[in-house]
Amino acid sequence: MISVIVPIYNVEEYLPTCIESILNQTYKDLEIILVDDGSTDNSGKICDEYAKQDGKCIVIHQQNKGLSEARNTGFKYATGKYISFIDGDDYIHPQMFEILYEALQKGDYDFSMVTFKQVGQYRKEDFIPSINSNNTFIVNGLNLMRRLYNINDPILKWSEINFQVVWNKLYKKNLISNLKFKQTGTEDTEFNNKVYLKTNSAILVNLPLYYWVQRPSSITHQPVNQNFIDRAWL
Repeated sequence: MISVIVPIYNVEEYLPTCIESILNQTYKDLEIILVDDGSTDNSGKICDEYAKQDGKCIVIHQQNKGLSEARNTGFKYATGKYISFIDGDDYIHPQMFEILYEALQKGDYDFSMVTFKQVGQYRKEDFIPSINSNNTFIVNGLNLMRRLYNINDPILKWSEINFQVVWNKLYKKNLISNLKFKQTGTEDTEFNNKVYLKTNSAILVNLPLYYWVQRPSSITHQPVNQNFIDRAWL
C-alpha cells in the first residue's frame, strides 16, 4: 500500500482537484491522509466530506503548526509500505502512482521519482496522453546530492528543483522512517539531503506527472529569508 500524505492549509479553491486526482489513480492500493493544519477556510470541511464518501481518506485536524509538522503528523498515521507527499493545492496525473510503483519493482531502489509541470490551474488537457515509462535513469546518492545543490552531474541534467522537492517521489517507508521535516523554509531540501545520504540507488522516470500549481500566496513564492538558508544546514 502507498500512504499519500497531504498537508492542507487554506486551499479550499484547489483542494477538491487535488483529492480527486489522488482518488482517480489507476493504482488503487492507497490510503490518503489529509492533514488539516488549522485551516480557517472550508478546507477542513472539504476533507471531512471526502472521508465520508471514500474510506481511503483519513482526516486529521490539528492546530496550525506549519507545513513540516503537518507532514510529520501524517507520517505518524501512515501504514503503507511506500510514502508519498502531495501538496494540497497541486494535482497529479492519473497514472503517477502506477508509474512510480512499477519503477520501484524493477530493482532494489530506495525511491522512484518523476518530473513536474508548472501550471496556473487544473487543465485536463495538460495530461500526457501516451505514457512510455521505459525512459528511466538509475542514479546513486552522489548523483542526487550534486543536483540537489545545482552542481553539474555527468548523468543528470534535470533542473535542481526536481531533486529538492519531496512531492514528485515515492519513498520506501523504511528509508525515511527515522526522519522528520524541520520548519526551515527550505524543509524539502533539508529532508532530501538526509534521504540522499542514505540512498544506494534510485530510479528516475523522465515524465512530467506532477502538476505544480503556481499561486502567489503559496510558501514557494514567498521571499527567501537568509535565516531559512542558514537553518537548512543545521
